Amino acid sequence: MKFSGKIPLTGTLILFLLFSHQANAQKSTLVYAIRDTQELKMDIYQPSDPQEKNPCIIFVFGGAFYTGSRDAGEYHDYFKSLADSGFMVASIDYRLGMKNATKPPSLFNRKTLVNAINMAVEDFYTATGFLLHHADSLHIDTTRILGSGSSSGAITVLTADFRKRNFRDKAILPPSFQYAGIISFAGAVYSNHGRPKYKEKPDPVLLFHGNKDDVVPFKKIALFGTGMYGSSMVIKEYRKKDEPYYFIVLDGIGHDAASFPMTEYLPEIHDFLREWILEKRPLSEETMIRDDARKNSSLNFNDVFPKKSKRE
Repeated sequence: MKFSGKIPLTGTLILFLLFSHQANAQKSTLVYAIRDTQELKMDIYQPSDPQEKNPCIIFVFGGAFYTGSRDAGEYHDYFKSLADSGFMVASIDYRLGMKNATKPPSLFNRKTLVNAINMAVEDFYTATGFLLHHADSLHIDTTRILGSGSSSGAITVLTADFRKRNFRDKAILPPSFQYAGIISFAGAVYSNHGRPKYKEKPDPVLLFHGNKDDVVPFKKIALFGTGMYGSSMVIKEYRKKDEPYYFIVLDGIGHDAASFPMTEYLPEIHDFLREWILEKRPLSEETMIRDDARKNSSLNFNDVFPKKSKRE
């Protein structure tokens, strides 16, 4: 239903190209930063029909901030589809701050999780800064850089965009820069300022979320204004300010929404990129989809954050 500059980068940068081919999309791998002795890489998928300046989507993988890979096979169809439609894709590494956690986070045990989110957001900003710095050689349209992520990656891009529009977060990026859009698969904003509100005009968002998600909340998990604010809470601010958004609620679905829309909802993703981003149409659309033939997994919060003894 339709309601109708270059910046300095910290750390040593090692730049190398490893050319291969993923179907029709040319892929290269770059080291964009070194953090805590770890090389952080990005895989770049060039558009199949490149232009002088191309829009760019920075993708952040999921895995609860303790596992995952930028080049996991489950993302390849998504990357190829985006490249075939004229978008450059940069799929990035980031530091996994939950990797050595001994127990699941909670409202009363959130320090490790908050640190993990902060590190991921910082690395996302650093990757963005790298792309801005090399925009000419990589043929990037700096006015059309988007963020996209799955699960913890979606938390990262939504939180990064929220902080950039409210707090100019740590000034890693130029003050004038803002992301052109966000595509989130089962994400949330981590906020200690209550429900996300935006001092600066927010960018268009495409949010996929299952309303039975027991991992990343569809609504919120918060105490005294601090916690995770899921897609339904983010959209409240967009409705209030009459800002453009596309919200796809997957009825009866849990955390599976972090993955299958990347292959099964490509037409909706391309509609968003064409109408909201390229054509800049001021649309607001909400859709609830129920598929009784889909078998929903029983993945829950403790499955995602098992105890250390179970991981060893």
